[in-house]
Amino acid sequence: MREWKDRFDALAGKYPRTNRIVVYAIAADTLDMCLVLAAQALLLMVPMLIVFATVLPRTLRGHAVGTVNELFGTHGASAAQVSSVFAGNGASRASFGVVGLLLALASATSLTRRLQRIFERLWKLPPGTMWASAHRWLLWLLAWVGSLLVQGYLRSSGGGLAVLGWTLSAVFAVGLWWWTPHLLMLGRIGWRALLPTALVLGLGATVLEIATRLLLPAVLNNSVHEYGPTGMVLTFMSWLVAISGVVVIGAGIGRVLGAPE
Repeated sequence: MREWKDRFDALAGKYPRTNRIVVYAIAADTLDMCLVLAAQALLLMVPMLIVFATVLPRTLRGHAVGTVNELFGTHGASAAQVSSVFAGNGASRASFGVVGLLLALASATSLTRRLQRIFERLWKLPPGTMWASAHRWLLWLLAWVGSLLVQGYLRSSGGGLAVLGWTLSAVFAVGLWWWTPHLLMLGRIGWRALLPTALVLGLGATVLEIATRLLLPAVLNNSVHEYGPTGMVLTFMSWLVAISGVVVIGAGIGRVLGAPE
């Protein structure tokens, strides 16, 4: 046992950055951050789906359904469940109202606030003030929803255009995750230091999306067949934990590579 510990200490001294990444990735706090981020992402989906189902015009709701189905590769029973979620009507639209829309958006910014705290903690920055951060939370949320629509369109290409579409989507994802920490940390960290974070998160999210296309549709359809809407929620929650892991661990890797001191 002592010999193995000596070897581990020697490797940690020889590759300090790798050691810092491994220690961060397996820490209990990292797992906690992944679970909390996934839970808040699920809570964000609820008010946003209400907004889409009750506020958007029917044609835009149809486009949103297509984007969600394209994102998760859903078809059959799971696609029918997605369509039912977006099936708003005039009565629900009237009852929701402007106040409901504002409350939904305020609730949805909880995910943005969590992301801000994760980045600030990794970069050892004091929390940004409410006054300076509030408009950035909403701006990021709108940009994120817009990016889902754009990336869904890029990834929908077939044939020879599929490779180009996925390449452009990956570039778009890198750009989004380059801008995100800079925005949420109030510009206190320079663009150059954030480039590793952008590359790790953007490419990691793209790889996860490819895996999602290959694996999630069958799992999702089986869950819906066995458990109905509850199965869809459980499957989405598992997927959110996976994407949260990419974000939290990727942000830590980017921190080590971007400013290893």
